[in-house]
Amino acid sequence: VVEDAAALGARLREGRAGERLRVLGALEDAVATAAAEAGTSLVPGPALAAGRRELLTVVREQAVSRTRHRFGHVQRPSRSQDAAQA
Repeated sequence: VVEDAAALGARLREGRAGERLRVLGALEDAVATAAAEAGTSLVPGPALAAGRRELLTVVREQAVSRTRHRFGHVQRPSRSQDAAQA
C-alpha cells in the first residue's frame, strides 16, 4: 500500500494507525509531527529478518507465576487465592 504523507498524517491524528508505526525509508516531518500529536511511537530502521526479534519491539510480554510447592511438597492454594481466582 502506497500512502502519501498527508493521508498517513490524517490517519495518525484520527487514531487509526495503532500505538507503534514501523518506518521503512525516509520519514517526512509531517508524519513525525502527526505521530507525536497522536502518541504513536515510531520504530525507525530496517525490519529484521528474524520475526521473533522483530516482535520484541512491538509486543508487550508479561509473565505471571505462582509458587505451588515448597521443597518438593505440593501445597494447596489458600482461601484468599481461591477467592481471588473466582
